[in-house]
Amino acid sequence: MHTVFLYGGVLVGTFLEGEVTILTAAIAAHLGHLQLIWVMIVAIIGTQLTDWVHFLLGRFVGKSFIEKRPKLSRKTVKVKRWVDKHPVQILLAYRFLYGFRAVLPFTIGLSHIPILRFALFSLTGTIAWVLVYGYSGYFLGKEVLSRFEYLKNHSWQTLLVLIILIGITILLRAIILQRRLRKFRNRHRT
Repeated sequence: MHTVFLYGGVLVGTFLEGEVTILTAAIAAHLGHLQLIWVMIVAIIGTQLTDWVHFLLGRFVGKSFIEKRPKLSRKTVKVKRWVDKHPVQILLAYRFLYGFRAVLPFTIGLSHIPILRFALFSLTGTIAWVLVYGYSGYFLGKEVLSRFEYLKNHSWQTLLVLIILIGITILLRAIILQRRLRKFRNRHRT
């Protein structure tokens, strides 16, 4: 029963913050608490949900959203030029560009890239990303455990610490986002 919650955590975690979540879940798989194949499948689903939310927001409300924000509009134009100049490379690699995880699918949604093309490349890039981070976490867990026998004998405690670290990461990102939104709202009220 507890594994359902762990896989649910992987889903939510990859939706909100992917790298730390998949690395931690892969380590948990190495510890025997999860199955790596299911970690990867759930991570693909969570990551694709994130991509599609941002892509569809860009496609259907992006233009009006950007037009109301001149500073953001200038930045988006630069990113959009980048996407227009190198569409295939961006579509395949944006998942690996830390910090662009939401920006690029949103900007791709603003572009004229067809939905089917986005779907194909997004899924391909996501699978590659999940394989890289999933196996990295799994083998990192193997290496860490081989170095620290204590962690092997206390795997539930290790897993709990990793879950807490993910929670702290997500919480800090939420606090930073909330502060940025508050600043943004205050600037646009006056």
